[in-house]
Amino acid sequence: VGFTHELERAYDQALQSYQRAGIVGPDGRGPLEGLAAGLDAIAPDADAALAIGCDTPLVEPAVVRLLMDRLATREASVAVAAGQRQPLLAVYRTCIASRVHRLLAEGRQSLMALLDACDAVETSEEMLRGVDPPLHSLLNCNTPNAYRLALETAGYNTPGGATSGEHTGRGDA
Repeated sequence: VGFTHELERAYDQALQSYQRAGIVGPDGRGPLEGLAAGLDAIAPDADAALAIGCDTPLVEPAVVRLLMDRLATREASVAVAAGQRQPLLAVYRTCIASRVHRLLAEGRQSLMALLDACDAVETSEEMLRGVDPPLHSLLNCNTPNAYRLALETAGYNTPGGATSGEHTGRGDA
């Protein structure tokens, strides 16, 4: 359990270097509401936002650059893995915030619905592997073993070790 305190200290230090904005909306309507809050918070200062899941701690900077480069004049740039769009490994233009709010007002809470309503460019798994061969950017930490695998991949020694094969992408975000 010693690694937990080290990680907590590292996390606290990282948070001090970032300005935090409220990204969870008040109504608990999931990731789409969080995206709306985030887009609203940064719109005055930025024209695009990176959306990543809190359960994907190993997103490679090269993947972020690739998604940003592919955005060009589009409204969104989204990673694709195992044939599935990954809406929480994507870049969204802040100008789509009104569309996000409209979807929420209609009771539609799906990030996939947003992607369907956007001019989005897809970044294939092959392109992702070009900058992140093992696809660490998609390593998903939803189980204790997946969490241990992420820690080990990041270079931490963990008690018990991880079981391989638990990071195959996000699933149904």
